[in-house]
Amino acid sequence: MSPFRLLEHTADIGLQVESTDLASLFHEAGRGLQEIIGGQTPQTGQETARAIELRATDRADLLVLWLQEWLFLFDTYGLVIVRDEIETLTETDLRATLYCTPVEQSGFGAEREVKAVTYHRLKLASTPRGWLAEVYFDL
Repeated sequence: MSPFRLLEHTADIGLQVESTDLASLFHEAGRGLQEIIGGQTPQTGQETARAIELRATDRADLLVLWLQEWLFLFDTYGLVIVRDEIETLTETDLRATLYCTPVEQSGFGAEREVKAVTYHRLKLASTPRGWLAEVYFDL
């Protein structure tokens, strides 16, 4: 069973992610965003490591910033993330390395244009089984 599922919404699409720990939830949310864009997992090509540091007001805001970074790399540089390593993840800070490959080397095709990560109906909560997030994207 996949750790995430798509949620339908008018002119938007939502993503619900469940995971046992917060770092895995962020990882799966990024993978879910890429699946929304391209419908498949990108293949490893020539990788470039990009260190990122994010600061937010809370964990939910941090999740939005994380996903915005994934979308920015795709839209601006034509890069897809093939793997990520989260080194630090606190209530307000995230430090990670994203390993990216150019779209043309990845076998990744854009099937859907995602314009933005939104705060609309944003949810990030601790559950008895771990963590649950819901985030919507403007199409």
